[in-house]
Formats: sequence, C-alpha cells, structure tokens
Amino acid sequence: MPRYLDESDPISARFDVSNHNSLFSMEEVQIICGLDKVITDRNIGFDRSMVIDRRNYRYKSLSPGETVTVPCPLRTAIRLPGSITRAEVTLWVEYRWLFWPKRLAAGQMFVGERDAQGSLQWSARPLSGRLE
Repeated sequence: MPRYLDESDPISARFDVSNHNSLFSMEEVQIICGLDKVITDRNIGFDRSMVIDRRNYRYKSLSPGETVTVPCPLRTAIRLPGSITRAEVTLWVEYRWLFWPKRLAAGQMFVGERDAQGSLQWSARPLSGRLE
C-alpha cells in the first residue's frame, strides 16, 4: 500500500516494492510508475496510460524479504484544474531470478478515491493487461 511523502498531499504517494520469495534474490530490478486515469471535481481528466517517471528506478538486486520504497511523482504529471477525486496508478516491476536468464514482469494497480471526509484513499486493485 502507498505511503505518503506529505500527508497533506495524498497524491504524493510512495509505494513499497518487496521481494516475497524466501529463497532467491530478484536481479536487475526495474520499477516503472505509470498514471492510467485522473478525474477532478470539475469533471476534467484523462483516461490514458503514461509513464510519469522516466528515471525507472533500477536496483542490481533485491534480497529475499527486502523492500524498497519508490516515489511516484504524480503531482508533477497532473496539472489539471480542480481537486483530484480519482486517480489510477500502475507500478510495473521487471526482474529476473538468480540463475534464470529470462526477464519477468509483474504489475499492481492502485486506485485513489476521495472518501466522505474528502481524503484521497488508496487501495490495491486487480490488474488486467500486461507489460509490452
């Protein structure tokens, strides 16, 4: 689940990426943050995927149980009038297992929606589609 860089700005979420394998390290890890959809309280937004951080966080290795925190700079990508009422973010992780030559990919979608108090709350959702 996301953690916030700034509690007063929930669009400034950071996301944790973990290696849940208890035996093998993830090698040549690349993490890509994408923005899929945004809607504001003025009913303005967009519905298309775009990579919002071209730096693509790279790690030589993630040991079993290791977690890294990746900022997803949504604020720099979103310049729409009004307050954001909904945002969809997808994190893609490309990696390979130690002693396995083929690269693998996994993704997770997070949806942020305003609650009754006006706070943007993030939740994980099933991801449909695949990394191309």
